[in-house]
Amino acid sequence: MITALLPIFFAVLLLGLPIFASLAFAVFLAIDFFGNTNPVIVPMRMFTGMNNFSLMAIPFFILAAELMRIGGLSSRLIDLAKALVD
Repeated sequence: MITALLPIFFAVLLLGLPIFASLAFAVFLAIDFFGNTNPVIVPMRMFTGMNNFSLMAIPFFILAAELMRIGGLSSRLIDLAKALVD
C-alpha cells in the first residue's frame, strides 16, 4: 500500500492541491483500492480521535490568551512578575 501511497501523494501534490488535501486524497485512495477497510469507517475514526479533552482545550486556551492580550492583563502580569523579581 505504501508503494501506491507515495506516488499518488506526489502526483496530486504536483497538480497543485495543498499538502493537507493531497495527503487526505492519497490516503483515501490507498485505503479504498488496497485496504480491507470500509471507506466510511475512516472519517468516523478521525472524528472519534478528535473527541479528546486536551484537543478541545487548545482553542479555549488560545481564546483566553487573546482575551488577556486585548484586555491588557498579560502586560500587567508581566509587570507584576518583574516587580517581584527585582
